Amino acid sequence: MLSYKPLHFCSGFLFMFYYWLYQPTLTFMNIKILMIALTLSYNVMLSGELLQGITVQPEQTLHGVKGFEVICSYSFQSIRTAYGKGKQTDTILDKSSFELICIVYENQIGVKPAAGYGHLANSKDEIAFKYAFTNSEVTSTEKSGAQQMFIPYSALGMQQGNHTIAIKAIIRGKDGTGKTYEEQEVQRGITFTKPKTRTFHLTIGHIEVTPLDGSGKSWDNSMFGKEAPDVGVTVLVANTAIWHNEVNDTYMFAVGPYSQNIAFLISEDDTVTLLVEDMDVVLRNDHIATWYIPTGDNQSNTVQQFEGKSPLVKSHNITYRIE
Repeated sequence: MLSYKPLHFCSGFLFMFYYWLYQPTLTFMNIKILMIALTLSYNVMLSGELLQGITVQPEQTLHGVKGFEVICSYSFQSIRTAYGKGKQTDTILDKSSFELICIVYENQIGVKPAAGYGHLANSKDEIAFKYAFTNSEVTSTEKSGAQQMFIPYSALGMQQGNHTIAIKAIIRGKDGTGKTYEEQEVQRGITFTKPKTRTFHLTIGHIEVTPLDGSGKSWDNSMFGKEAPDVGVTVLVANTAIWHNEVNDTYMFAVGPYSQNIAFLISEDDTVTLLVEDMDVVLRNDHIATWYIPTGDNQSNTVQQFEGKSPLVKSHNITYRIE
């Protein structure tokens, strides 16, 4: 598949037309010039250069959540080959920015996000799962790689029951010179049964972190005068973030009304994950706690106190109910 900018294509086509009009006798050189003109009118990317394949497995489970496993094979070697070997090519790749996007379609119409997943919608109000390639993945000299994405059934704005869908994978971005790329591939005829959904309501009153980290040291460098962590809390369904907030330079995470009644859909018997970290802009985040809240045996509309423990958490007040 070719991706192109329409104006560039039109200008190239007009050039070819006028060239043929004034050069009615086409020699081999004429044809070569016309082919070059058409090629330059496209932002040429043949399918299978960056995005090399997509595999979808329904009826999968990740962290206690039911959904699809999507595996996309990719390679950035065509860019390296196009620019040739050398430090300049390494710099171009190093300054590149690419992302992988998966969109779900039913009857050729993009599926909308379910309640609580609206932040995943694209400009067309289609639910779009995104992954930003890391610098090391783009600059790797390996011939190819594979990126797994998990799509929870509960994230899809669809009715309970049997469905046949298509999933489109897109790789797009630009290299260090500013040249843009886009490739896409669609897998059709994917059948699955969407389970019953329930609404999960979560309230985080507070989470108090211990004064020292797991190594017995201050969370942050005291040379900057701030030893307390930057506590961030993320609510996830599998690896899809539903909600996130953070408080800087404090042992006590408490954000008042912002963490009251966080509501979103889950499939029946799904598990909800709470991830607590010391956020770091430069280095990797430091792990504080990961808690899993199973929902299978919970009574409807009954407020329950979460009792999860962690050696790095002194206390917490977390409640939930399932509607």
